[in-house]
Amino acid sequence: MRISLVCFLIVCLSCYSCSDKTKEDEKENLPTPTGNGNTGTNTTITYSNFTKKIIDNNCISCHSSAGLNVNPHLETYTQVKTIANNGRLKARVIDEIPTRMPPTGSLPQTVKDTLQLWINQGAVE
Repeated sequence: MRISLVCFLIVCLSCYSCSDKTKEDEKENLPTPTGNGNTGTNTTITYSNFTKKIIDNNCISCHSSAGLNVNPHLETYTQVKTIANNGRLKARVIDEIPTRMPPTGSLPQTVKDTLQLWINQGAVE
């Protein structure tokens, strides 16, 4: 019982370590969706130019072999594209079904919109 409580506390503290400042900073660096699948600046959302930063700032501390080793791992483009293609990224992060990811709080709407655009544009690398 004591070990379970310690493990639970470690998980909670690790997830809590992600600051809201990082999430606020991301808002300034993301394109603004226009509602028609475009960003208003003709920017193609790619894994390299936007999605990787979002994953690294919000997910990798838990979803990596170096982090809490929670599946699915989100260390590579292929791993992230897999969850984008099978709907898990949209369900958990954008729609927050069945539970919200990250567990520390919802991502800003601009970040969710950027992820949705990336998915809609074919989850390009």
